[in-house]
Amino acid sequence: MHHLLRSSYLAVVSGAVLLSMIGCTDKKSSQQPQAAAPRKEKTTVVANGGVEESSSPTLKPRQIAEEFLKSLGEGQASVDALAPSLRTRIAPPFHVSEKAVGFSEQKAKAWLSTFPQGKYTIDSEKTLPIGSVFRGTAPVAGKSAKFTLIVDAGKIAWLHTAPLPVEMSRLEGSAELAAASEICRAFVETLIGSDLKLCQLTLSPALKADLAPPFASEKDLGFSPSKLENKLKSLRGDGTATIREAKAEGSAVAFRVSLGSTTYRVVVAKEATGYSVQTLEPQ
Repeated sequence: MHHLLRSSYLAVVSGAVLLSMIGCTDKKSSQQPQAAAPRKEKTTVVANGGVEESSSPTLKPRQIAEEFLKSLGEGQASVDALAPSLRTRIAPPFHVSEKAVGFSEQKAKAWLSTFPQGKYTIDSEKTLPIGSVFRGTAPVAGKSAKFTLIVDAGKIAWLHTAPLPVEMSRLEGSAELAAASEICRAFVETLIGSDLKLCQLTLSPALKADLAPPFASEKDLGFSPSKLENKLKSLRGDGTATIREAKAEGSAVAFRVSLGSTTYRVVVAKEATGYSVQTLEPQ
């Protein structure tokens, strides 16, 4: 929901994006009490090999999610709300001026505009190693669809919608298992929802190269985007999916996923950049 879902699915997938937050403390004063200004937090993020620091008013993840979804539904969502790593992945820079800031603002705005306007309603939330995960109802073509939004370190680390929520067996386990489950869900939901560009973000670089070896002109990318898109299309089956049991395999988690009439072994693991789908093989 690269890798999901770190911010950064998945994803888009990594996966999902893990950011570090450093809180600033307030200094004591011997003067008369005055109205307190909003506390500030300094957020340090790693993007494009560098470190970017910024200060913003302290808001709870729920507030950040609600404000973003409101602006998204009104067609006024700002690219500044997106985590730097997500911006880079959904809107990679091309021009020199874009490379200086790490992403293409025009592409990022275009990505945000693909989400429908209307009322987004949060139905559930949980806190996981990948951030605060919100799931709810989104307006799509006059009918309801589902969305998944991940907030991490005060930024939107992931967002996708799906026409139908993927059926998922109840999986009991650790927070790490729950985080891996969200990446697996982001992969499957963006796949059956035909959001294949986001779906690609949930896959590890090694898996993308294995599924879609690059042409000579694509070696810098490490995989062939066109080949990968065609490969993912072929996996969709009839557009139905179920995520079944999961089991730990060392530091990774293996899921049994049914896509149409075919069952796959999907392995999600955590890398330095976050969780991502590492293995995808039919059973």
